[in-house]
Amino acid sequence: MLKELKQKRNTERIILIMLIINYSFMIFSAIKLRWNTWIPTFMLIEAAATIIFYVGSYFEYERRARINTILIMISISIYSIHYGEIGPVIVPLIAQIVLIGFYDIDSLMLYPAITLTVIVFYHAVILQSFTINSVDDVYDILVPIGNSYMILLYVHLWDVRKLRGKKELERVTEELEEAECSKDDFMANVSHEIRTPINSISGMSEIVLRDELLDSTRLNVENIKLSCKRLTTIVDDLIDFSDLRTGKYEINDVKYSIDSTVNDIVNYAYSIKKDKSIEIIVDCSSSIPCELIGDETKIKRVIRNILSNAVKFTSEGCIVIKIGYRRESYGINLSFTIKDTGIGIDKHDMEKIFSSFNQVDSKRNRQEGGLGFGLPIARAIVEQMGGVITVTSEPGVGSEFKVVIPQKVENQEPIISEELDIKANILAYLDMEQFHLMQIRDEYRAAIENMSTNINVPVHLCHNLAEFKRRVGLKQYTHYFISLVEYNEDKSYFNDLAEKNDNVIVVIDRYQEDEIESDKIIKLMKPMYIFPVLMALMGVSNKAGTYIATENFKKFTAPDAHVLVVDDDPVNLKVASGLMKTYEVKTDVAGSGAEALKMIDSELYDIIFLDHMMPDMDGIETFRRLRKKNGFYFKEVPVIALTANTVFGAREMFLEEGFQDFLPKPIEVSALKRVLKTYIPDEKIIMENDITEASMADTPIVTDDTQQEDVLQADDFIDYKQGMIYCGSQENLMEVLQLHYEEGNENWHKIKKAYDDEDWKNYVIFVHGLKSSMKSVGINKLSGMAELLEMAGKEENIDYINKNNEALLSEYSRVIDGLEEIFGCSNEETTADLKETDAAELRRICDEFEDIVYSFDPDQMMQVINELKQYSCNGIALADKLVQIEKKIVNSDYMSAADALKRIIDEITTEGDDHAL
Repeated sequence: MLKELKQKRNTERIILIMLIINYSFMIFSAIKLRWNTWIPTFMLIEAAATIIFYVGSYFEYERRARINTILIMISISIYSIHYGEIGPVIVPLIAQIVLIGFYDIDSLMLYPAITLTVIVFYHAVILQSFTINSVDDVYDILVPIGNSYMILLYVHLWDVRKLRGKKELERVTEELEEAECSKDDFMANVSHEIRTPINSISGMSEIVLRDELLDSTRLNVENIKLSCKRLTTIVDDLIDFSDLRTGKYEINDVKYSIDSTVNDIVNYAYSIKKDKSIEIIVDCSSSIPCELIGDETKIKRVIRNILSNAVKFTSEGCIVIKIGYRRESYGINLSFTIKDTGIGIDKHDMEKIFSSFNQVDSKRNRQEGGLGFGLPIARAIVEQMGGVITVTSEPGVGSEFKVVIPQKVENQEPIISEELDIKANILAYLDMEQFHLMQIRDEYRAAIENMSTNINVPVHLCHNLAEFKRRVGLKQYTHYFISLVEYNEDKSYFNDLAEKNDNVIVVIDRYQEDEIESDKIIKLMKPMYIFPVLMALMGVSNKAGTYIATENFKKFTAPDAHVLVVDDDPVNLKVASGLMKTYEVKTDVAGSGAEALKMIDSELYDIIFLDHMMPDMDGIETFRRLRKKNGFYFKEVPVIALTANTVFGAREMFLEEGFQDFLPKPIEVSALKRVLKTYIPDEKIIMENDITEASMADTPIVTDDTQQEDVLQADDFIDYKQGMIYCGSQENLMEVLQLHYEEGNENWHKIKKAYDDEDWKNYVIFVHGLKSSMKSVGINKLSGMAELLEMAGKEENIDYINKNNEALLSEYSRVIDGLEEIFGCSNEETTADLKETDAAELRRICDEFEDIVYSFDPDQMMQVINELKQYSCNGIALADKLVQIEKKIVNSDYMSAADALKRIIDEITTEGDDHAL
């Protein structure tokens, strides 16, 4: 659009210059021929108006073109009227016709056509300046006039053709843009769909790895999990690339702790280097403000992309990570520098690395694979955050990437307190000769010196074992740091030193723990940088004796926290409540928006989890009514949206509405942990210092009922392991499945009734709930069928619903029957001590119950239900069918209880009739 406007502006400028020349010619002629003074004055005013319209950009382009054309035609007409001959007038008129054609507006040719006709009529009829008496007269007069009309026609046709070509180009461009958008949307949607099974496979692999396995089996499962992670990275790249291309990628600025960010980045760098002989060297400034405001997730994404690229193309040597900052008026410029000793990049390839789907020198690098998305995505994200990313490189030497991102400061306190007074004196022995590259030696020395300065602790660096032993004999030090190479030089000496001193610390790789023979020696895992070193100096260690650098992996509980979960599906409420137990959070549940609003009036919750799609009052309407309530609490309480609709834009839609955050259903443990940690007040969170993330994972609770587990694993309608992932434990999964069994018939009839009544709004809501609730327990086939019907309902594709609804209900019936085999009792067990009755008696009791319903007496209703529990009909025990009726009575849902009871009795009697037949 800007390019088109600029092109029109340039065209108008050229036309203006030519018009001014033409006005000057006519003004000069008028003055020379001594015409009335008003004529050149009028033409001068017209010329001035043309200039003013252009310079001031008055009116739009087409209107200015019409005004300028009319003005110049008026001048031409005045000029021709006062000129005694028609010949001299034809030439400037033809010039104006061609000039006006540059406007690319075909209708403008009407004005010079009218002007030419008027001029010819005036000279031929009124002025009679020419007569046709001979062939020469025809040639001298009519040929120029005829040529003028022909030029007029040619210019008009030229404009029409150009406009048609322009419109065709616009049409093709629009189609290409639509195709591009469709491709991006398709890529984004497919990527989102791929992510779900990948997460399931990864989660199942994690569960399997917790069991005792053969070494070969464990290796295979670990390879599966690793492949899932790599595939997840590719999918994330596809999604982000698509979002960045379509302008849908958003930066979400929130408060975060920079020390946690640094630890995550360092751990990532170490994890991806695997068995490569690469040293990870970290140099972090201790004075960076501890809490910043920005998009931490995007920042880590950028740095991880660069680190991944550095590790990919560095076979040996080192990767240096430097984290620093510079204060600015708006906060700080946070900087990350990643330097490697890899293959490097040629100068002419430097810009290519930021182009998508591109790997420079692809033949040499093909063994590393990849789509070439990482660096282009990194630069796009950095630029969107207002930062810059630069690269310097030399082939065969290595590359250096520097990322600078502006961040606001939430807390000015540095990550390492200036008041921290550590009484320590360190003796370190690091044999630099073990590194054949001089760059590794230099970087290690610089990092150690900076660390010593940052924490204000002296470090005496020895270059050989003899110097180390000599210093130990001369002076007492508080801490002794060595690496495994130095330890292996004289194991007995360092073991004896550890017996005499509690602070002998060996820096090792994570697979080298068994090489340390003395239990007295403290093992510090690489990479060695400011946070783990500081904790080692302060004497903070875990049970295994390995120093830990961050609280990022600690489990937490919040027994004083109180949350409300709102969902119309009881199963989803059960799942959410079960997941909250991990964190000891007190949980209330509500089955509708109206119920939630009543509960919020009488209780102060720390977080409200609100389902999106609910009948009567959906989540957004409930949220709006909540925020309209008078009082600070109602305006500020964190509200988290819950929805099974995880298509692109869902999160942005909820955040724009005012929700604090968004959780997709089924709820994943890691996502829930993040939300709870973010929005529960800090004073209510209790960190457990001795529990790491590995032990925090939700280990399945083994129950005594192994028969039920065997049934679940053997059945074909449920993915037991996926259910375990989403429900958090076997115990919670069994409870949720029990609830599905109890509520299944009622939900089945809700869907059928909505379909029979063609109530498509509620039909979509019911199948939407079925989609998420079934997926949360691993009943994937039914969940997938419900999802397709939900999409059809939203698109008003009634034909699809009509063709597939019966299949959905049939599959749902199969699931209910399967659950009955697990939780229901056999007829011999349930009917042994029951009274057999007939259909007439049951209908009589049902009518009695309906009469009591209108009296609104719950006690009498329960008496009728208890009476019915003593009966069986056609060999079917009623007790198993009445659990949902009791719940409705407890919830004061009396009319629904009466309808449900009538439906149950109809089913039992109908089933008996079928058997009789």
